[in-house]
Amino acid sequence: MSTQSLTSFTLSAALLGALGPLPNADAQVSLVRTGGTLGQTLAYQITGAPGALCGLLPSLSAGPTPLALLDPLDPRVLSVGIELSSVWSFGVLDGLGQRTVAFPLPVLASLSGVPLYAQALTFPGVATLVADLSNGTAVTLGAVNSSVATPAAAPAGWAGHTATTLPDGRVLIAGGTAYDGAGNTLPANGLYLFDPQAGAFSTLPGTLVAERVAHTATLLADGRVLVVGGTDATGVALASAEVVNPTTGTSAATGVLPEPRVAHTATLLADGRVFVAGGTQNFDFSDPLAGLLDVLQSTRVWNPATGLWTAGANLPARRLAHAATRLPNGNVLLSGGLVVTVFLGIPLPSISTDCRVYNPTNNTMGSAAGLIGARAFHAQTLLPDGRVLVAGGADGDVVTQVFNTRSDALVYNPAGNNWTGFGSFPEARAYGQLSVSGDGQRVVLSSGVATVDLASGGGSAAATIASANLPGGGWSTVGVQLAPRPLGAAVLIDGGRRILTTGAPQTVTPAFDLSAEMFVLF
Repeated sequence: MSTQSLTSFTLSAALLGALGPLPNADAQVSLVRTGGTLGQTLAYQITGAPGALCGLLPSLSAGPTPLALLDPLDPRVLSVGIELSSVWSFGVLDGLGQRTVAFPLPVLASLSGVPLYAQALTFPGVATLVADLSNGTAVTLGAVNSSVATPAAAPAGWAGHTATTLPDGRVLIAGGTAYDGAGNTLPANGLYLFDPQAGAFSTLPGTLVAERVAHTATLLADGRVLVVGGTDATGVALASAEVVNPTTGTSAATGVLPEPRVAHTATLLADGRVFVAGGTQNFDFSDPLAGLLDVLQSTRVWNPATGLWTAGANLPARRLAHAATRLPNGNVLLSGGLVVTVFLGIPLPSISTDCRVYNPTNNTMGSAAGLIGARAFHAQTLLPDGRVLVAGGADGDVVTQVFNTRSDALVYNPAGNNWTGFGSFPEARAYGQLSVSGDGQRVVLSSGVATVDLASGGGSAAATIASANLPGGGWSTVGVQLAPRPLGAAVLIDGGRRILTTGAPQTVTPAFDLSAEMFVLF
């Protein structure tokens, strides 16, 4: 500890002594961070007892720092270092028990990628100088359109997992093949959380009921997450489903599907039920023609009140690797995919332009305008104005297994039941991830593969990040990922200000990479 740090804290302690006891100074204190983008304001809101004296301690390190260095009577530990005493901030919480401390962040290249930690405290305590310590926060500083690493590494490397943003802003990561930092294979039933405020991952106490890979995860109306299907660690498709409770960190089995499913879609309906469509019971990527009759035509609807599945309206043909989005009117748009038509008992596969609309009110499947260009494994998302954006995907010949990735984007207008072009992005890809910024100003396409290898279920990773302005379009390359993640899971965090991407990089050096990254939107 520097002499300057100790002197600063000593002066603060002297000030405390002069002020005397403060009301409810030993009440709990919490800290919330907003921002972290260079050229903007980084703000911290401290909340505790009204009238309490508080301090904010920013730091370039995550500690731990024994409080005994500052107060020999205090056995506790700070979660930050004490090297930035020159920017420590002290003040009194207002009548609502709040105080905001703001720092303007300069646009300096040297600051990009630097993690900044902070912790708040109140004082005086009854027997110690410090009364209460807040939670710690951490953010990696970065400029708009930059990719930065998460402040802390992940506890595992994942592939075939799901990432779901929860109502409280945290991200639930479930399942997937996994390994630890030593290269040991972990069970595919792990449950983890990423906390954007802490900038860190944690492992939940429970696990999934079943090991599963390439499943779906759907956020329910009550904050729980429904996990459906996928495969086990050996590649066998699963019919089981379960509900994860992020509050307790546990998962419980729910109704079993009538048939196993992988490469299906799962969509939350307006009434809280979940609509599952298509997929396959047994699909071998290395020999796709052998399992064509296992591709499913059926749909199912899960009821959270009963935990049971009921039959939905059938698709007109067997389908997998399509996309599904709930429209503003409550219907579900299903687009493209690998469609299998059976003629005289012979399965005829094709990458399709076909689109359908499911009406949950009367449980019917209607037609919709077809895509401009056949595609499967494409990205799809709802835009703020109610249109649906589709980007990229793969087309080609299933029989010869010759595939091409697409670089075009389309928008569907439900009012006119029509598709229109939305421009092309510089790097074609399938398995891409679409994210709409929290301010609704633009859409970002990241991750995915630039070439498709159906035998491995992947391909060569796309490294660039493309963006288009809303509502009009106009794609451009705005950044690159720190590590190309061909099957990365990308979700919005920090109120839509950043995109968190998890998933194993394609080229891993050293052999076992536990990194995760964030793209700064605004």
